[in-house]
Amino acid sequence: MSAEKIVRTQARSTLKENGLVKALIGLGMLATFYMIIEGVAFTETYIVNVFKLSDTLEFIVSVGIRSITTLLVILLCPAVLGYLKMMYTDKKEYEMSDVVYYFSKFRLYSRSVAFIFSYILRMFLPALLFFLPVFILIGLNFYTKVPAFEVLLWILCILSTVGLVVYSLKYFVSIKLFCDEDLSVKECFKTSKEMMDGNSKNVIRLFLSFTPWILLCITVLPLLYVVPYITQAMCISGKWIIELSRNDNENELF
Repeated sequence: MSAEKIVRTQARSTLKENGLVKALIGLGMLATFYMIIEGVAFTETYIVNVFKLSDTLEFIVSVGIRSITTLLVILLCPAVLGYLKMMYTDKKEYEMSDVVYYFSKFRLYSRSVAFIFSYILRMFLPALLFFLPVFILIGLNFYTKVPAFEVLLWILCILSTVGLVVYSLKYFVSIKLFCDEDLSVKECFKTSKEMMDGNSKNVIRLFLSFTPWILLCITVLPLLYVVPYITQAMCISGKWIIELSRNDNENELF
């Protein structure tokens, strides 16, 4: 049996034992936070359309609403870390309290926000570089009307996104290290890079093995199972990589 099949089997078993319903409730909590953010963002359009604001007031409202939206994204992001902490658990059942774990104490909350900011800063420049061809194509089209612009744009966007995702895999186990280990934020990323050296291809193979499941989600309803299933499988993969990496390092001592 391939490693991918073993991980998928363990993921199904974990979902069955720990509770698919709890995993879905956790996703529902994240969706609620997302809807709050979307609701705030929608108020910009509502205010502008209802009150017929002048250009100056429209600009002020737009800046204000977007600032609030950005702030809410930052304030609520620790819930994503909490959900992944729940999915990484080694306990017999998921603990719903893990989803809001990083909101329970200021020290935990500030550390989680620091981790998120650190991740964003590490990905910002690579994102610009990967999407540079997209920006160049848009600029060229503005002045020269590039033939088949939309087709080329879609191709470049897909290639840039894939490239960025593959690059980000060097930080794949950083969340697990952050959630369960007494490491600084900097050490989480540094250790993740060391552990993922040579392991990124394994994560890619695991994700690609879910292709039939992802295609099944065209009918939407299977998402209720597929999203927790893939998330749990990726968490199990992360635990494997950490354990195997540490075992290899121990063996190098002898």
